[in-house]
Amino acid sequence: MITDSTTLSKKKIQEINTIVGPAFNIWDSLKLKGVGSPKLHIQSFSPGFKTFIEQNNSLSYCNIELRPKGIIIHFSNRLDRYSWIVPYYLLAIFSTQAYSIHSN
Repeated sequence: MITDSTTLSKKKIQEINTIVGPAFNIWDSLKLKGVGSPKLHIQSFSPGFKTFIEQNNSLSYCNIELRPKGIIIHFSNRLDRYSWIVPYYLLAIFSTQAYSIHSN
């Protein structure tokens, strides 16, 4: 699920929490030694992301947030922020020269 997360309503936060679980609290975050990635360079997108790429060619970075039941991949397009919500049971990661993240 891709959603505009520039401004989140309570309903959208509840929907995200249902899919991937609520954000880790500070103590769990410290135990895990962090739940977010540094800025990651995006080399290519699947055709499903073409609408985001065509609007702005500078869309080339993202970060990943861990949640109890999945991950959220955050990326920006001009002034808008988008989030790709992926539960663990739909997540596939391939490690070649670069990481490739797939869902459904």
